[in-house]
Amino acid sequence: MKKFNILLIGFTLIFAMFACSEDPKEPKLGDSSSNVSGEILLPENGSTVQLDTANGGADSVATTFTWSESNYNGISLARNYTVVISDTETFENVQALGDTPSGELPVNTKALNNALVALGLSVDTEHTVYSKVITIVNANVDTLSSGEHTFKVTPYLSVINYPKVFLPGDFSGWNNNDEMYTIASVNFDNNYEGYMPLKTKSDGTAASGQFKFVTIGGDWGSQYGLPNGTGVPATSPASIISKSGNGGNDPDNCEVPTDAGDAPQYRIQATFGADDGSYTITPTVWRIVGDATPNGWPGDAPNDKNDTDMTYDPATNVWMVTVDLTAGELKFRANYDWGLNFGQGDNGSNSLSLGAGNIQVAEAGNYTVKLDLSEAPNWRYELIKN
Repeated sequence: MKKFNILLIGFTLIFAMFACSEDPKEPKLGDSSSNVSGEILLPENGSTVQLDTANGGADSVATTFTWSESNYNGISLARNYTVVISDTETFENVQALGDTPSGELPVNTKALNNALVALGLSVDTEHTVYSKVITIVNANVDTLSSGEHTFKVTPYLSVINYPKVFLPGDFSGWNNNDEMYTIASVNFDNNYEGYMPLKTKSDGTAASGQFKFVTIGGDWGSQYGLPNGTGVPATSPASIISKSGNGGNDPDNCEVPTDAGDAPQYRIQATFGADDGSYTITPTVWRIVGDATPNGWPGDAPNDKNDTDMTYDPATNVWMVTVDLTAGELKFRANYDWGLNFGQGDNGSNSLSLGAGNIQVAEAGNYTVKLDLSEAPNWRYELIKN
């Protein structure tokens, strides 16, 4: 009987060992080479995406990116997908369009266009754009990236509706609702800037330099000016007061400070509180510099003035010069001073930004170069080969 019990126990142990060895294995991440990235399905590879800005189309969906699910060796993991685009297949220069845990990402016209412009793509020209979807789980799991996927698209000039303040004055016929004479808050932070011919009328005759700020176009009730009896400020910044802050009475006209002197055009910077504020006036004379220009780059010495002169047209608020250029680079700078200069902007191929990079001149020749500061802050330039 003892022998039988011993045998029974032995068979039971053997059975248990085999039973344990045949338990199904739980899936493991294992070798990351077995992970498979999701691939973009839509828009179709090589297709054209239309950017429709008519009838409020800038806020409508331009295209919806969809992709297959990434596979981490059959493991179900929480993941996030990011869609990026580039102007080259090497993806050295990228813009992210958004991220989502799902398998699709709708992108509206404005967002896609802004990303295209940020890549440096010229407006009104069709481009091939490279896209891919990136899968991210966490720092401990390999990030996956899809294969190359392309679509064609034509970016457009994006005009942002910045907060603006009107500048009626003697130079503009005291028109308090003229979009041409406005300053704008580039960063939406109540700091405004623009460029005006305060002492020159559009026909080229002299103006008094007097003006006011109007925060609501066409409404003199929203005006700001100098406190009554201030006179001409000696220097900037000058304090201003609103009509409501002045007891409902019109404040005095603003003046160009004495230290600003006479200039074809002035840089105007202003900030506004509920009933007061201040403004700064800087005289500007713009010129071009660079190795593409006849005189090259200026040196570091203050008296090294290699800049090529431009001529100002008060009727259009545009600076212009016709000049022989070589292939190279140039910039616009004011008053022979690097403290105020314009370079290549990111809102289209001929946009400008303060202190930005050099502007490329691809081919030598005789050019008409224009600097257009008429619409703050959508400053632009033109290189017209004659």
